[in-house]
Order: sequence, then structure tokens, then C-alpha cells
Amino acid sequence: MLLQLEEDDILCKTLDGETLLDKVHLTRIPKIHRLGEFAHFFASNQDFPRDSQDLLLGYRPQSRSVSSLNRVKNRFTLSKLKAFYEMPNPNTVLEFLNKYPNLELASVLFEAREEVKKHFPSERLSLEVIADPELIEVEDLWLYIFTSLPVKEARQKLKQLDNEWFLDQMNRTNGLFNFNLRFV
Repeated sequence: MLLQLEEDDILCKTLDGETLLDKVHLTRIPKIHRLGEFAHFFASNQDFPRDSQDLLLGYRPQSRSVSSLNRVKNRFTLSKLKAFYEMPNPNTVLEFLNKYPNLELASVLFEAREEVKKHFPSERLSLEVIADPELIEVEDLWLYIFTSLPVKEARQKLKQLDNEWFLDQMNRTNGLFNFNLRFV
């Protein structure tokens, strides 16, 4: 049996049956696309009734704006990313994450570190927001790989990274995230 949800309703499977969360709760839920992210949000959020946090069946967001919860989540994400990446301007990276809340940028950034380390195991990594010189008011997030490898070898490894992982991530980042090499 399929359930028909109203535009702003969320239906959760609880220990006591099905619960429909009211609009007061819905205004505090950030727009989240993937079930796993939503379940993680419920599990980590103490403001919601515990019995409503068990299993998500359906979700339709009430608001498409960046919520204060997303901003808090992005600040927490940024502090975790600082452990993996150098950031000359971390506030700019935070603003960039807040500007695109509907993309999976944070997830891709965490995955990227592991993927980059497969090809560049000892190189330093840096995240920077760079203005696109060809377009006005367009910025991209760049992950720079600082390397002392010979140019040809480094470029070959970067191409392997693109082909084995990165090109499959483009739809998750809307083309706003990219890699490049910096030779040291």
C-alpha cells in the first residue's frame, strides 16, 4: 500500500506505529536529499521526540532555504575537514558550503581525501574557493594537491584519479568542485 503524503508532511515508522510529525517539527528539519543523511539528522538531533527517530518512510521539505541547522552542520563539517585539509581561508569554504546546501559537497570532500591518498599518499592537500575568471560572481571549490613528483607522473596520477573516481562525482557537486596540482 502506498501512502499519500501532504506537501509538508513527514511520516516515520516508530515503535508504537506510524507518526506524522507536525509542521512545528518540519520547520526545523533541513532540506536533505538522501535517506541516510536524514536518518543521521534524526539520530543526532535531541529536539525531536525519540520515538519519531526510528525509521523514515517519506519526506517532503517545507522550506527550500538554507536553515540555521544546515549552517551549524556546515560549521561542524568544516571543523572535521580542517583535520584533513589545509585551508588558507576556512570562512570562505564555510560560506561556499552554506551557499550550496542541496549539493553533496561535504560528503564528496570526505570521500575525496581517501581517493586522493590512493594516488598521492604523502602529498599535502588544500581546499580553496576560487573565483572563476571567465564568469562574473561564480566561484568553485578547489582541492589542491601539493606535490614534488615529476610533472608527467603527477599529471598521470591526477588523470587516473579523474577516471577512477572523480568524474563520477560531478553530478553530486554540480561541477562546483575540482582538483588541481601545485608543484613544490
